[in-house]
Amino acid sequence: MFPQELVDRFVDEVAVGQRRRYSLPPDTRGDLRSCSLAARSFRSRSQGHLLKRASLVITRGQTESEGVRKLREVMETSETLRRCIVCLNIQFDAIDPLNVDDESAEWQFQDENLPHVIASLTEIRRLHIRRTYTRVVGWDHLSEAIKTALRNTRFTAPHLSSLLLYGISISPHDLAETWKSIKELTLQGLEMNLGEEMSENALSRSILEYRLEKLVLHGREFPLHLALQNRQVLGSLRQLMDNLWGHGPDSIRQTWNVIHITSESLVTLNIGECFITSIRPRFMTMDKFPSLRHLVIRDEIIGTKTFLDEVYPFFKLVNPTSTSKLESLELDLRWILPIGSNYSHEEELLRPSNGWSQLDALLTSSQYPHLRDVTMNICLSACWDLRTEEPERFTRLWNIYYHLESALVPLLHSSDSIDLDFDPAIGRH
Repeated sequence: MFPQELVDRFVDEVAVGQRRRYSLPPDTRGDLRSCSLAARSFRSRSQGHLLKRASLVITRGQTESEGVRKLREVMETSETLRRCIVCLNIQFDAIDPLNVDDESAEWQFQDENLPHVIASLTEIRRLHIRRTYTRVVGWDHLSEAIKTALRNTRFTAPHLSSLLLYGISISPHDLAETWKSIKELTLQGLEMNLGEEMSENALSRSILEYRLEKLVLHGREFPLHLALQNRQVLGSLRQLMDNLWGHGPDSIRQTWNVIHITSESLVTLNIGECFITSIRPRFMTMDKFPSLRHLVIRDEIIGTKTFLDEVYPFFKLVNPTSTSKLESLELDLRWILPIGSNYSHEEELLRPSNGWSQLDALLTSSQYPHLRDVTMNICLSACWDLRTEEPERFTRLWNIYYHLESALVPLLHSSDSIDLDFDPAIGRH
């Protein structure tokens, strides 16, 4: 955007030239001045577009950050700027130069300008709180002024609806009490601690206004504490994105507990590496998801366990006359095969009881009248190194690949969009 002074000068020069050329009356210059005011308005809008997101880095032990101080000074003189920023990203740097593990007050996060900045941003809709390095930042390490400013965002920022917590250690009570009106919650590398001050009655009072619509989970362990896994918190959930990896038994149980609680309201469900497991409750089938429209299943199978023997019962509706609202389905499977053994894996994958044809017939039947987008990503991976001098294994892998391709391409013929992606990941240890 041009500087406003240059725009004003341009308008002045044009106004003078127009009067001389066309003998316009002197008040015509005022009309062109309106163009200048319009340009100033466009300039203001362009600033708003460029300044929608503010990122701040708070270093442990420092009472003042230059970046936060400058932002506070600018916002105190510009009402327009305060209204422009809709996303605030706060990064807490827990690594001090001396690498001193000191929990005393001087090593806490106590930037004196940050509470004023948080209170001034009345139009923010998204708030991101994250750590910058590997060290987890404890909620108790924040100064009382910062925690108070965050708690008051439900009053100072009434439009705040999306929260991301990354690498933060916080209790369920503090989470629910601080952000009661959040509708979209993303938890990544979060550590939940109960805290000494929390009681069940206090927690139940804190979550009465806490109604999530979207929950996104990242990390190795299930981050949402059992105290928040109830219908008061999750009863209105419409989107659940499970991006956890390396699930342990406890995380798998908690994942399916949340899926069970939210099954009636879910519209979008992304299931990570917790589907092909004996822990998955078998009563959880598509009958339990009356509103589900978009489903993604990603998992990894090692050995000869049949994927479709696990998937087909999940999609088979109990009532033959009932229908599903499912519109899109993505099956993303990484199949790790011990190539080189005496077992005929290609016959195992393609035998009729495996369910390929049955799944095709089911998904294209009248029970799934809205299903139009089906994506199947199948990755064959070998548990051996192709650098060994055994070329027959290489030939065997590609034979399986071509057999699968010829068998699967004719399937799902009634769908509008099909993407069969075969990617044999060879050369893996």
